[in-house]
Amino acid sequence: MEDRHSTILPQEQVPFLSLDPENSNVKSDRSSSVIEEDVDIEQELEEKWVRNLSMHFRDGSKREKFFFTYFKTPHVSFRVTVSMDYTSPPTDSLELELSKLKYQRDKSRRIYEAIRTCLEDIEFYPTVTNLKLKTDSKDGHLQVKVTEDINEIIPYPLLEELKHHVDPVTGEKLYPIFNQSEIDFDNHMRGFVYQMYTGNEICIKKKEIPGPNSIAF
Repeated sequence: MEDRHSTILPQEQVPFLSLDPENSNVKSDRSSSVIEEDVDIEQELEEKWVRNLSMHFRDGSKREKFFFTYFKTPHVSFRVTVSMDYTSPPTDSLELELSKLKYQRDKSRRIYEAIRTCLEDIEFYPTVTNLKLKTDSKDGHLQVKVTEDINEIIPYPLLEELKHHVDPVTGEKLYPIFNQSEIDFDNHMRGFVYQMYTGNEICIKKKEIPGPNSIAF
């Protein structure tokens, strides 16, 4: 696994707006700037930092892995995994907070809030980028280690291998083929399924390949 670089960030003191149904009230004394930031983050969670799924490990360890799609622009996206270890988390750390949260959408939000300001500085891999987040127990700083997630690299098939998408008689393509640069992100539907658009007319559904084990011919 190639280690590209590490970034050290101070633990952000961003007010957390719970999305739990039982605790959805917002205190009236919150400043307008904080409320505006909440709105911005909510929109970015829909348009830029999309949660695909999350998983715990079979060994029973207190670790969790999240799968995201980061849309740097509407037609430039990166596959991202985030690794968290909740074993003996430091006091007031991101790990401790995540370990106590029940809903995955709340965990995704807190992760995004913690690394939001540094995403533009990260050099993402064209395959899959893993962000390992760990709070330094001595100074409370959040460390972000950036590596290529070799376990999640997908061997995408070549176009000539997709023979079942071609009419055996006429040789014509059964489905239109678009370059990634020709389609723009519209909204996230579920899991790895998105609604995309090209130009101003055609809306299509795009289903990403979840992982390397999903490739079959």
